[in-house]
Amino acid sequence: MAALDTTFEVAKRPFLDIATDISGSLVYLDAGAGEVAHTSLGLSFLLGLGAGNVCELERASPEDATLLSLSGLSASGSTEGSDPPSYGRPPALTLSIFVTQLLTDLHPHIVKAILAHGPAVSRVQIFSSVTEHAHACQASTVLGVEAFAEYSSMLKQDLKGSSFPVAQLSIMVRNFPMHMCALDHASFVLPVASAAATMAKSGGCAAGLSTADPGNTEEDGEGAAGGLSLLAHALGGVAVQLGAKIEAYSVGPVSQQLAAEVSSLPLPSPPDLPGRPTPSLAMILVDRSLDLASPSMHMDHPLDQILNALPRSRPSQPARSPAAGRVEWRPLDMRVDLPSFMPSHAPGGRAAGGQLMGLELLNPSDRACIQRIEQLVNRKPKDALLLLRKWAKDALRQEKLSPSVRSKAGAVTAAELRGLTEDLLGHKGSALRQSGVVAVCQAAAQALTGQVSERWEAAGSLERQACMMLTQAQDVAGLHQALLDALGNAKEGKGLLCISDILSVLVLVYSLWPDADPSNALLSSFGESAPPPATSTGPFSPKEETALRAGLLSAIGACVKKGGPQQVEAQLDCLPAAMKQRVLQAVSVMSSEGSSSAAAKDASASLKREVVGLLDNLFKRLHYVAQARCQLRDLRRISSSDIFADSPATLKPLLRQLVGRMLQQVEVKDVVQPSTSGALTGLITKGLGRFGLGAGLLSAARPKQPWEHSAVLVFVVGGISCAEIREVQAELEEYYSEVSGGGGGGGKGQAAGAARRDCAGVPPGCQHAAAGLSGSKARAAWPSGRGQ
Repeated sequence: MAALDTTFEVAKRPFLDIATDISGSLVYLDAGAGEVAHTSLGLSFLLGLGAGNVCELERASPEDATLLSLSGLSASGSTEGSDPPSYGRPPALTLSIFVTQLLTDLHPHIVKAILAHGPAVSRVQIFSSVTEHAHACQASTVLGVEAFAEYSSMLKQDLKGSSFPVAQLSIMVRNFPMHMCALDHASFVLPVASAAATMAKSGGCAAGLSTADPGNTEEDGEGAAGGLSLLAHALGGVAVQLGAKIEAYSVGPVSQQLAAEVSSLPLPSPPDLPGRPTPSLAMILVDRSLDLASPSMHMDHPLDQILNALPRSRPSQPARSPAAGRVEWRPLDMRVDLPSFMPSHAPGGRAAGGQLMGLELLNPSDRACIQRIEQLVNRKPKDALLLLRKWAKDALRQEKLSPSVRSKAGAVTAAELRGLTEDLLGHKGSALRQSGVVAVCQAAAQALTGQVSERWEAAGSLERQACMMLTQAQDVAGLHQALLDALGNAKEGKGLLCISDILSVLVLVYSLWPDADPSNALLSSFGESAPPPATSTGPFSPKEETALRAGLLSAIGACVKKGGPQQVEAQLDCLPAAMKQRVLQAVSVMSSEGSSSAAAKDASASLKREVVGLLDNLFKRLHYVAQARCQLRDLRRISSSDIFADSPATLKPLLRQLVGRMLQQVEVKDVVQPSTSGALTGLITKGLGRFGLGAGLLSAARPKQPWEHSAVLVFVVGGISCAEIREVQAELEEYYSEVSGGGGGGGKGQAAGAARRDCAGVPPGCQHAAAGLSGSKARAAWPSGRGQ
C-alpha cells in the first residue's frame, strides 16, 4: 500500500517549492502565517530553507536584519565570497512577506516593514493565502479581479509618497496556500488569526454557531456574505493544497450556504497523476450549532485539562480594529511555565512584544513530541496518566538519573509527575534534551492540581447532573433550581464554579433539549416527510428563563461591584474581549472614584445596559441551538440513557455518528449536496421520463455519495473539541477491529488493509478548544509521490 501524505507534509510542500525564492531573504510572517509556521513547520524548517531570519510582520524593526548582515548572506542567499564585507553600506535586501489577512488590512504593516530597512530593500515578494478572486469578492477592499497587480501599484505609490526610492524596487505578489495548522499527522485547523477565521460570521456571530444570513452583494461583495466567502475560498485552498478535486456536502444551514459557495469557486485543476486517476475529495461541512453539548463537556481526560489550563499567546491584531466585527478564537500557541528553567513570563510580567515565553507544548520539529500528543489523544484517562509516568521514567533512564519519587501501584498522581519532571529540571542539559517530555508531564502536573483542577471537576459534576436530570429523569424544574443555586453561590463567592462555567452548562442544556423534548419523541415516525416544526424554544418556560436572566445579571453585577480585575478575569473569562475590557474599565472607575460617585453610577448603568443586551442575544442564540437539530433525521439524537452503565446519561457526538455512517457506507439524509443541475433533473424525470427514457439518464447522473470519493474530509464550521476527536478515533478503531476480526485467516486481514486504504480520509475534526476556530481532521489518501 502506498504511503499517505500527512498533514505536516501537505503543509510543508508549498514552502519547499519556493525554497530558492526565500533563500537568503528576511522572512516576515503575519499572525496567521506565524501560526502555520509554529504548528506545521517549526523555526528550524524555515531557517533550513535558507531564510536569513524569521520575524513577526506586525512588529517589524530595523534590528530584524541584524542576523542576516552578520551571516554575510546576500539577497540571493549566497555568501559574499572573497569580497570583504561592506560595513559602511547595507547589502541588498530581499523581504519575503507571508500574509493570511487581506492585503489592504495589512498594508500599514507591510509599508512599515519596508520603510524599517530603507533603501537597502531591493526586492519585496508577498505571498498571500487570500486569492485574487477572494479579494475581489470583498466590498471592504478597493482591489478588483487583478488584485495582486493593483496592490503592487498601490504599494509603490505609497512608498514613493514616503520618499522611498522605488525606481530600483521589485515587488511581486502571488497566491500561496497557508491554510493548514497541523495538529497531528491526520488533523489540521485553520490559522485562528487568518482572514478566513476572523471574518467568517453568520447570524451576528462566528459562522456555524447561529443562523445563516442571506448574502448581500452590495455590502459584502459577490457570492456569500463577505467573511463567509473568505472561508469558502480557504476551504477551496485546502483542496488545492491536497491536490484533489473537491466536491462539497453539508449538514446544517450555514454549511449548506458555504458548500454552495465552495462548489462555485473557480479552483485550479489538480495536477495529473501519471497512470492514476485524479484523486477526489468529499468535504462534508457541519454546523457547530447542531451539537454544542459535546464540546462543552468537561471530561476527565488529562489532555483536556492540559489544554484548558495552559496559557496561550494572543495573536497580534491587524491594523483594522478588532471591534470592527472580527471573531476572536483561542490561539494555538500554548506554553508551559517552568519558573526555574523557562518561565512563561519575563521578570517584569510579559515578554517583549507581549508574547508568552515558556516551553512549547506543540513542536512540529520534534516528531517524538507529535507522536506523544497523538498517543495521549487515543488513550483512556487512566492509561494516559500511566503513559505520562512511563515517558518521564524512560527519560530519566536515558539520562542515567535516578527518580526521587517512588511509584506506587494504582493511579498516577500529579505530585508523582511533578517530582519526576523536577528530577529532569535539576540538570539543565537533561532538561534540554528531554524538553518534550518535560513539557507535557509538567503541563499535566500543573493542570491536575490546584484550583484549576478543582474547578474543572466541579463543572464536570454539574454537567453530569444536568444531563441526567434532563435526558433521563426529565426533571426540568429541578435542573432550573440547580442552575439558580449555582449562580447564587457564584454571586456570593462560594464554591468553585464561576459564572462562565454556569454559562457553559447552560449551552449544554439547550443543546441537549431536542433529545428530551417530548414533542420530538415521535419525529422518527415521519419517515421521508419533513419533521414538524419545534413546539418550544428550549427546556425552560418564559418565567424560568426570566429568573435565569435575572440571576445571571445579578451575579455579573456583584462581580463588577465587589471583585477586582483578577476576579473579573476568572468569573467572566467567556465574555468577548471588547465586552470584558468595558467591564474592567467600569471596575477601574468604581475603585478609583468610589461606588457612590456620579462617574461610578454612570459607568454601572451603562455597563448594565450592555450586559442586558448581551444576555438577550445569548438567549436568542440558545433558542436557535435548542431547535437546530430538530430538523435533522438521521443525526437528530446525541444522547443515550443506560441505567446499567457507569454513567446513566452518555453522549454520542454528532461527529462520531456521522463518521460511523460514512465508514459503514450508509446514506445519511441530513448530508446535503449543493444542487447544480435541478433544471436538468426535472427535465429528465418529468419530460423524458414519460417516454421511459429518463431512468437510465438519471441513474447515470446520480451524484456520488461521500464515501465513493478518494477521501472524505469533515470540516466543523465553528470549532471542535479534543473530546470529539477521541470519540471519532474510538469509532475508527471499532470499525477496523470489526473488519479485521471474525476468522477467515489472511483474507480478513487483507480486507482490513483495503478498508484502511479506501477509507483513510474519513476523519474527525480536531481543535484544542471547545469554542475554538473552524477545524477539521483529514487524512490525505493519495500517494506522496504524485507528480513523479
